Order: sequence, then C-alpha cells, then structure tokens
Amino acid sequence: MGRVKGYFARTRAERQLHQLDDRMLADIGVRRSEIEKMVWGN
Repeated sequence: MGRVKGYFARTRAERQLHQLDDRMLADIGVRRSEIEKMVWGN
C-alpha cells in the first residue's frame, strides 16, 4: 500500500511543479528540465 501512495504523491508533486511558471521554479531552485529527476530520482 505504501508504494501506491508514494506513486500517487510523486505524480501529484510532478503535476503541481509543471503548473508553476519558470520564475516560481527558479525561486525554489528548480529548472523545468529537472522536475522529473527531482520527483522520481532518476
């Protein structure tokens, strides 16, 4: 069950980060091209 919850949490986080504009991403130190790596670790 933990794996499923983790998957959905990561999916939600990735979706939310993609909704931010580039300026907001820069404020938190993330480039758009880094979102997937940050969320999924690959």
